[in-house]
Amino acid sequence: MLDIGDGANVTLASSQNVAGIQLTGSGALDIAGNSVTINYGVGNPSPASTIEGYLASGYANGAWNGTEIISSTAAANPGTSVGYAEGSVDTGTAAQPGQVLIKYTLAGDANLDGVVNFADFATVLKNFDQSGTDWAAGNFGYAVNSPSVASTNFFDFAQILKNFLQPLPAGGTGEVLGGTTIPLGESASAQTPAAQSAAVETPSAQPGAVEPPTASRVEPPSPASRAVPANPLTTVAVPTEPVLMDDPSAELLQLDGDPQTLLDQ
Repeated sequence: MLDIGDGANVTLASSQNVAGIQLTGSGALDIAGNSVTINYGVGNPSPASTIEGYLASGYANGAWNGTEIISSTAAANPGTSVGYAEGSVDTGTAAQPGQVLIKYTLAGDANLDGVVNFADFATVLKNFDQSGTDWAAGNFGYAVNSPSVASTNFFDFAQILKNFLQPLPAGGTGEVLGGTTIPLGESASAQTPAAQSAAVETPSAQPGAVEPPTASRVEPPSPASRAVPANPLTTVAVPTEPVLMDDPSAELLQLDGDPQTLLDQ
C-alpha cells in the first residue's frame, strides 16, 4: 500500500506495482513520467472511482499541477497527460483484470499503449456524446460524469487529432510504429540520411574475386558519320537536248545506274 500522509509530497523515480494508494489531506503523488499498477485482485472491490477522483484533482484543466495525483512530466510537456484503466472493465487496454493502471502518456491514448492511433480514434467515435465515460472510453479531460453532461466530446476528439501518431516526449515509454523501438530520453543520431549513407564503408574485394565489369557509355554516331545505304537502282531522266517545259514533243533518255557515275561519264 502506498500511503501518503497529510502534507507529504512523493515523486516516483520509476514505475511501481502496489496493492493500493491512499492519500490523506494535502498529500500528493507525482508519478512524473512513470506508471503505477494497483493490484487489488479479481473479486475484490475496485479502487477505480477513488483513483479517478485523485486524477481529476491533479488534472487542473490539463496543467497537471493540481493536488493528489499529479505529473511533473506531463506539466512540462503540453499534449501529454495521465490516463488510467480498470482492467476488469476496460478490455483491450494495457491493464489486466484485477488491476487499475495509472500511466503517463499522450492525451488521446485511450488504451494506454503509448501511441494515439486508429484504435483510439475508433474509441472516441464509439462513445462520442456519451455521458458517464472514463479515460478508456475517450474521456481525456476528466469531464464531470453526469447524465446531463457528455463526458466524451469534441475536446477528446481534438486530442486525437493533435496527437495522432506523435511520439511520446521523454519521461515515458513508447515505440514508433513501423520502426525500431527507441527508449525515450536517449538522443537519436542527428546525421542526415546522406551523411549516414556516406558513413557506410564499401567492402574491399576478396582475393580471387571477379570484379564486375564497369559500364561504359556508348556515344551515338554523329549525323555526318551515319552511312546512308546506296540505292542499287536509280532512274535518272536526262534530256538529249535542251528541253522546254512547254514542249510536249521533248524526249527523255532513261538511264539506269548511280547518278554520280553517270554524270562522270
